[in-house]
Parts: sequence; C-alpha cells; structure tokens
Amino acid sequence: MDSKRELVRNTTINLIRFSKKYERIEKQPIRVTDELSISTRDAHTIQLIGDKESTNVTSVASHFGITRSGASQLVSKLESSDYIEKTPSPHNDKEVDIKLTKLGWTAYEAHKKAHGGDFDHIVESLSKYSLQQLSILSVMLESLDEIMDERLRLR
Repeated sequence: MDSKRELVRNTTINLIRFSKKYERIEKQPIRVTDELSISTRDAHTIQLIGDKESTNVTSVASHFGITRSGASQLVSKLESSDYIEKTPSPHNDKEVDIKLTKLGWTAYEAHKKAHGGDFDHIVESLSKYSLQQLSILSVMLESLDEIMDERLRLR
C-alpha cells in the first residue's frame, strides 16, 4: 500500500464486500419444519425476541439499527405468520410486548441448530487478535456506524 488513503479505500471496499455477503446470508432460508422455512433475517428477529424475557418494537429497531417503522413491519410479518404474539405492555399504553408463540420457539430452535456454531466461530476467529487490536476495530466500527446513521438521516 502506498498511502494511508489507499489503505482506507481498500478497507472500505472490504467492508462493502462483507456487507453484501452478509445481506445475502440474511436472505437464506432456515427450515423450521418439513413444510416451513424462514429467512435468516426473520430468524435473527425471532432470536432477539426469544433471548429477552420481554421486548417491544422500539427495542427491535434499536437492536438492528433500523427505523421503528421497519421494525414494526418485521414484527407484523412475524405475527401474521404466527411466530410471535403481541400483548399490551403493562408499562406503557402506547407499546406492546412481543413474545414467541409455540411456532416461534420451534423457529428459534431451528435457527439455533442451523447457525448455533456461527457466533462461536466468529469469537474463536477474532480471539487471535490482541485486546488492543480488537479495541481499535470496535472504535472504528462505532465511527462507521455513526457515519451510516448520518447518511440515513440525510435521506
């Protein structure tokens, strides 16, 4: 590499390539039953809901870095497919709590079986780096996240 600018450019290209691959992975189906599959994206939403005792649309939006409207669409899709159910929140008249149904728990377990080792594999792969290197990566990703938030606000 000839310069810092070129290194930043190549790193940006690698991040874009990574994000495109991740986008493709999110669309891949996960078999829930012999007759039923869901997208990995839907499975990640189900995982979030199953991992929390109680959650709502706002926390789904915050977790995935999407708008509340986008999260509401995800939740409505999962509700119409009987993966989740909404109940009035005891803490806020304007919110609803979201919980998994029996089918939702089946999907949760299917996702765990299909991708259970993925997170462990990522942790294992990144563990070879020093704490300092991981800290730098974390700060850089936070900066990029802020840039993406700014871009989304401009549209």
